[in-house]
Amino acid sequence: LGRYQVTERDAAGELVPVGRRQAYVPVTYIEPLATNRAALGFDILSNPDRAVAIEAAIVTAQMRSTAPIDLVQESGKQKGMLTLLPIYDQNLVPFTVGERRKEIAGFAVGVYRLGDLVSQTYAGTSWAGVDIVLRDITAEAVPVQVGEHRAPLGDRPGDPRAEVFDVNGRTWQLV
Repeated sequence: LGRYQVTERDAAGELVPVGRRQAYVPVTYIEPLATNRAALGFDILSNPDRAVAIEAAIVTAQMRSTAPIDLVQESGKQKGMLTLLPIYDQNLVPFTVGERRKEIAGFAVGVYRLGDLVSQTYAGTSWAGVDIVLRDITAEAVPVQVGEHRAPLGDRPGDPRAEVFDVNGRTWQLV
């Protein structure tokens, strides 16, 4: 397996050993390992978008998702997302935020490749002739396209329809 090392990205985007700081949230287990090895040991707290979701999960004691991010193990250009569920010592959710900070044991994390999620969800003949664009609009001034499904050219009757919904503390729009 090789030696386990806690890493972060440097200014050039390269994985390097972490610097010294007060707290770390490294990836200690990931499946399947063969296709995700690059993420093993990565300190998700070292990235601001991931850190925001970590803090929100601890404070609310609820599942929270990151903004669309570049996954450490991603070889393409699609965005990803982490969904974090806080796990506390004794498996009981502490009552106060201060107690939650002291008793956090780690996180159960779901990792999603968002382009694949959209393209696989809307594959098939039932979506023929339908264009779909999914965006994270949490930061209204800077929406991020999560994924899209573009139907073959043809007639597209009707006006576009938009739905807004919550994804673990993020606001997404489906058009």
